[in-house]
Amino acid sequence: GMGKGTLFRSSSPVNPVLGRSSEADRAMLGSLVKTVMNMADSEAAVKGFPDYAGTYYAGCDVIALEMPMDFFSDEFAGKFAEGLRFFLSHDGPYLIHCREGKDRTGFACAVLECFMGASADEAVADYMLTYYNFYGIGTDSEQYGNIAAGNIESSLAKAFGVDSIRAEGTDLKKCAENYLRGIGLTKEEIASLRTNLQKDYGGLIG
Repeated sequence: GMGKGTLFRSSSPVNPVLGRSSEADRAMLGSLVKTVMNMADSEAAVKGFPDYAGTYYAGCDVIALEMPMDFFSDEFAGKFAEGLRFFLSHDGPYLIHCREGKDRTGFACAVLECFMGASADEAVADYMLTYYNFYGIGTDSEQYGNIAAGNIESSLAKAFGVDSIRAEGTDLKKCAENYLRGIGLTKEEIASLRTNLQKDYGGLIG
């Protein structure tokens, strides 16, 4: 149910610590991203990164949330809800990032993917792309299944209040909707979020 070219995730397009920021910034330009949820930094930190003013990122609508690593804390929940409300009041395409785009971002995007109808296999496969990109861990690796089960599958199961996201009869779309309601979004906001994420922006242009 996700629109084409609507939601992206990446490592930080402005923090140079990983040596990937310029590539992420160019990918934003190629995708014509307009609105960004930065889960890692404060607004002051964002604007203090080297060469920030010359980035494509600097011209986007950005909410800087400086979120904790604990997905199940009240602070994370409140700030995630704040970021999603920011999406509601701004146009896509949308980008979510933290520092590596793996933990906070991976969890947030997996929730939204399930919300829009992704299967467990689809949500996990998208999450695990990070481990391939960073560490070369592909589906043929013995580590792949262990990492998936220990990270994103267990995190989503806890967030959704189920024993396993792969359990027969588990409605991940409904589970994600209940999660969003649990972090404070109203029924109307949830409906608007789905409408925004259904919009088709056409995908990458270069």
